[in-house]
Amino acid sequence: MKRIRTGIEGFDELTFGGFPELSTQLIMGTPGSGKTTLVLQTAFNLAKEGSKALVISTLSEPLSKMVRFVGNFEFFNPELVGRSVFFEDVSHLVRSGSFDEIISLIDEKVRELSPRLLVIDSVKSLLEFLPDGGRRDFVFNLASRLPVWNVTTLMVGEYTLEDTERLPEFSIADGIVYLFGTEEEVFQKRYVQVIKLRGSPFLKGKQYFEISPKGIRVFLRLRPKVEEISYPVSEEKVPTGIEGLDRLTHGGFRKYTTTMISGPTGSGKTVLTLQLARSFLSSKEGNRFVFFSFEESPQALRLYARKLGMDIEGFLEEGRLEFRFISPVELDLDLLAYRIMDELEKLDSECGIALDSITSFRFSHRDDIKYREFLWSLINYFRFNRNTAYITYETEDPFGRAFVTDLKMSLLADNIVILRYYERNHSINKAIGVLKVRGDDHSKELYTLEIVPGVGIVVGGTVRDGNIMG
Repeated sequence: MKRIRTGIEGFDELTFGGFPELSTQLIMGTPGSGKTTLVLQTAFNLAKEGSKALVISTLSEPLSKMVRFVGNFEFFNPELVGRSVFFEDVSHLVRSGSFDEIISLIDEKVRELSPRLLVIDSVKSLLEFLPDGGRRDFVFNLASRLPVWNVTTLMVGEYTLEDTERLPEFSIADGIVYLFGTEEEVFQKRYVQVIKLRGSPFLKGKQYFEISPKGIRVFLRLRPKVEEISYPVSEEKVPTGIEGLDRLTHGGFRKYTTTMISGPTGSGKTVLTLQLARSFLSSKEGNRFVFFSFEESPQALRLYARKLGMDIEGFLEEGRLEFRFISPVELDLDLLAYRIMDELEKLDSECGIALDSITSFRFSHRDDIKYREFLWSLINYFRFNRNTAYITYETEDPFGRAFVTDLKMSLLADNIVILRYYERNHSINKAIGVLKVRGDDHSKELYTLEIVPGVGIVVGGTVRDGNIMG
């Protein structure tokens, strides 16, 4: 099946190559959802490849305003207007009720220009001016002309999902694309969903997208290869770089596994993760590591490492270690997945990765089910991609003995290191233990932990009932 590629990053992947050629697509959504941007971006991208596009403006926006609006985007090329992208305003015909003349005008322009793409924006505004009973007649009159015109048609309208079941224009649409936003406390998140694409596969479910000066960019949801029943397994261990922790784990954690560091605030999760990153880089020449932080800036992380005697500056200068700070407040899970995958694709396939912490962006999302599915998908992506991963998770009770998180996140990890506090002689002390090492034996005891300036993490003797045992 031939397709019309939109040239919009992510959207052509969403539709498995673009819109089926000679089809009729209905681009629907609320005002301001990005419908006009999507169709005009498609029109100008096609024009750059030598195809023609005809844009019919009805009543949604004056033609002059539409052209002025699209002129703010990088995909707009004024030299293509009137040469490859043709605008036609029929608002005067709509207001006068000359609906047959609208069909005739479109017919005349299509025969004259032979465009590959026809855009009608907005078809709903046009149809709402029709008298009672005339809407269905106009729709089917239009439907009878579309095959003759031999064009791919994008009809734009301010519709809701409920409209798809009752309005006649949806019966002639081969495809339905729905753009919508969700009002958050801080900012609006935009989503696109293909509801229907007759005779063609597409990715189901809503996909996050953004509108920038470049236009629309779709960030596809992370899709793990769940149909595969095996992924790389290695017997090789990566030392932790901490003598006491290596003793607890009998030499470290295996490559290509995911290690969760769980503990309350201030217990040393970030410092431990920095140490694990440094040890991963030191374990093999050429190893690379990307550290995603959602709480601490790269400058703060470098300061911590310097104060604790961790030499990471050389790795940074060589480009083998990279820090990426992302604010969890303005973060969408699909966008985060895209950024992580994009970063990993720039590095070698066996690089290490840290997420510090996954708790930060949990509370920016109200949907715990999506949050857990996102983490499951991401961890499986790491496995198939041969990444060695370290993720931190903050627990609420600093002295608690419940090490499994409330959403059963611990079931997703191959290895779990727990950090906690204990009280001794009226002072608060830190402890470390290994709860789980998949496929390997490990120590079952809790051990004292200290963060020593100039030295880093020091693991001491065992802790039993608040007492230190040598």
